[in-house]
Amino acid sequence: MRGAFALIALLSIFWPGLVFSALKVEQLKSRLYPEKADDFATPLIVGTPANVALRINNWLQHSQLGLVDGKYTRSPFEKQDPETGTVGLEYSVLDQTLGYLSLELRGDHMGAYPSSSSRPVVFDLQSGDRIELADLLTPVAMARLDKRMLRARLAAIDELLERPDMAGSSPGSDDGREDSEIQRSSYRECRVRMIRGELTRNDFYLAGGKLTLLQGCEFPHVIQALDDLMDLPYSETYTELAPDLTSYGRCLLLSHQPDCDLRATTGLHDGLYVGELGDKLPISLMIFGDGQPFYFYNRDKQHIPLTLTRMGAGHILLRLDPDDGGSEVFDLRVAADGSLSGNWTQGEHEKLPVTLH
Repeated sequence: MRGAFALIALLSIFWPGLVFSALKVEQLKSRLYPEKADDFATPLIVGTPANVALRINNWLQHSQLGLVDGKYTRSPFEKQDPETGTVGLEYSVLDQTLGYLSLELRGDHMGAYPSSSSRPVVFDLQSGDRIELADLLTPVAMARLDKRMLRARLAAIDELLERPDMAGSSPGSDDGREDSEIQRSSYRECRVRMIRGELTRNDFYLAGGKLTLLQGCEFPHVIQALDDLMDLPYSETYTELAPDLTSYGRCLLLSHQPDCDLRATTGLHDGLYVGELGDKLPISLMIFGDGQPFYFYNRDKQHIPLTLTRMGAGHILLRLDPDDGGSEVFDLRVAADGSLSGNWTQGEHEKLPVTLH
């Protein structure tokens, strides 16, 4: 394993039973296809509160396996076929406290070129929602942190560019010299894009008393092997960040309280919302910050894709595209406790109330 996760993943091997709450991480299994459970390793959250485990499992299983928790014909791995692109999945538990669960999700993919992906995800263990940087740091603090990260990352690139033996080049080796030139050119381009703020990835994880941010140079797959800097991790301890933390961030990272309220923070959070449509039909809504939201009726768990539009602070519209078979609209507002309420309409039909928690 390469990059920032290596040491933490080793610790998880030596202390696999380290659990700090009534929720714990196991591996999703399949009696019918045990070999696929190993090839496509996916975390399964078990224990109480059951509603929190449900929210996290729905997010994990949809993002990793393309299904709603429990909605499959024979096996949770029935959609996984190496010929479709993803040839393997893995995960590591990076950290778990009373308040949060920090995971790394990895995948190997086959397309025009073989490639691998790695992403961290942090869940709040009181709500089951994903934690975002904006939940932990104030806007002013995030701007200051961005400047500190940029300085550190540019210094790492500059230090590498000063090395005489980049890409393993050696005298008389044409391949080595060519690789070195490609590598230097790619890092110079990365440096410019980083200064301009053009790199899209800026993931983070929580572990070992530190917040670590990741933003690689996004080398194309064909030259990914030349990316020696990989994730360009940048870390600061929770104590160093103390003046910049939100009230939720201080509760979670410094006070280590078990009842920090993520949903009291402003805005819509990624995760599963459950409730009723028309005061009688149980439904669930899944929100993804980096993917398409969808809802389903709990009785059949059939995905109904939606398009999300943010209308202003705490106000969202979720629409079913007419090309997908309808003209449904959810008009919802985010309450102070993080719940969603509003109405649902379909064409000229009467509006129905919607409440989701």
